[in-house]
Amino acid sequence: MNASLRVLMVEDSATDAKLVIKELQRTGRSVEFERVETAEPMRAALEHQAWDVVTSDWSMPKFTAPAALGVLKEMRLDLPFIIVSGTIGEATAVDAMRAGAHDFVLKDKLARLSPAIERELRECNERKARRVTEDALRASEARFRRLAESGVVGITIAESSGKVVEANDTFLGMVGYSRDDLQAGLVSWTGMTPPDWTQPNAVATAQLRAHGFARPWEKKYIRKDGSLVPVLVGIATLEGAKNILVSRRRFAGARNSSDNRRRWRRSAGWLAAWRTTSTTCSPSS
Repeated sequence: MNASLRVLMVEDSATDAKLVIKELQRTGRSVEFERVETAEPMRAALEHQAWDVVTSDWSMPKFTAPAALGVLKEMRLDLPFIIVSGTIGEATAVDAMRAGAHDFVLKDKLARLSPAIERELRECNERKARRVTEDALRASEARFRRLAESGVVGITIAESSGKVVEANDTFLGMVGYSRDDLQAGLVSWTGMTPPDWTQPNAVATAQLRAHGFARPWEKKYIRKDGSLVPVLVGIATLEGAKNILVSRRRFAGARNSSDNRRRWRRSAGWLAAWRTTSTTCSPSS
């Protein structure tokens, strides 16, 4: 059964309002509505109830569609706003839509109203979904930025070729490279991974392809001076064929590999939710 349609009508004619409601009810939907004629009742209606759509006559004795649209913008509400009028010319309607109205329907062609409302409701829902996604992305980016700046772990972003394109200071200190080295393209997974660590990297690659992230594993990096540094590495993927790796030096005093991994989980387990929000690509050996 179709959900009830909640319509706020900016209309001075009760007769015209009844004709609009009758047309909307022909779709089989129940229609809840309130009719207002001036700005203050419109504000009160918007404050006290959620609405699906706002319809407005173009010109009324004490109010106009542009003024009603201004109220909606003033309250920062993203609702379909459709002009329903018998006195609006096409050029004027186009100007109104440029100002923010979503559509216009002539009162002698009310059959267009329901399809217009359904279309605008779909587009409104899509805008809301995009905002939710964008808000989540901004929050994720803020968490990542705090993590990168904290110095708790080394973080890098690398291309699938192995070239490291971004790294925080903790990682650069871990492997002995400078930021100038990074900008010159001298830092790469190919150059920092010893040949005997190819197999662990292959296992991580398989996990990455299957799940979008790999469980932390032990490996070693070749530092710029040729020495080896033992680390624990976690990896996930980003859009644009790039990998993000979180590296931490192995804990001194750990009795064995399992002990190291347990300590990683205790100290960095809170990263798991962040890791799994990324997308993936395979690391270079």
